[in-house]
Amino acid sequence: MANKLHKYEHIIRTWHPDFKPKMTAKTLAREGKDIIYTKLIINNVVENDDTAQIDYEALFRVGNQYGKLTEIANFKKENGVWFYTDGVVGNH
Repeated sequence: MANKLHKYEHIIRTWHPDFKPKMTAKTLAREGKDIIYTKLIINNVVENDDTAQIDYEALFRVGNQYGKLTEIANFKKENGVWFYTDGVVGNH
């Protein structure tokens, strides 16, 4: 959802520092400028005290081409804040 709303600062801020690539919100914005996300489908959520896993599909369009990103995304909670750590991208 943050990508659809162009909340790139939020994406960088909530990416766990141990896993975050060396990129800025400006880089994310530039790389994602042509992507229009059209739908987010949450297939499954598994949440524990300080970890979570979300299986989702993000439908998008770039120009006249349509696509789908699927990911099982992993999150870690520290001091009450959820951070994205990593994920497995592909068909699940």
